[in-house]
Amino acid sequence: MSDPLRLYEVLEEEYERLQDHPSPSLKLDDPAEERLKNIVRENHKKQLAAICLSGGGIRRATFGLGVLQGLAHNKLLKRFSYLSTVSGGGYVGSWLSA
Repeated sequence: MSDPLRLYEVLEEEYERLQDHPSPSLKLDDPAEERLKNIVRENHKKQLAAICLSGGGIRRATFGLGVLQGLAHNKLLKRFSYLSTVSGGGYVGSWLSA
């Protein structure tokens, strides 16, 4: 069994996948606290944003679809790096992901 991942490790890998390159401030020999500060700073510079679609069944999914259509109409969907859903929001979130 492997050791659990540290928060800075998860954030560094996520950054690399989203940006297609490692964080410019990444120094593998820095202490854990310094690596966490650096990657949080880099993420804040990128101004990453999320779409969060909450639960509430099919009515919530319908509302979420309207919000997504409005974002798409205004060419804003590409500004979001993350999608989080729960319950009814999962219906439309799954559709968007597909």
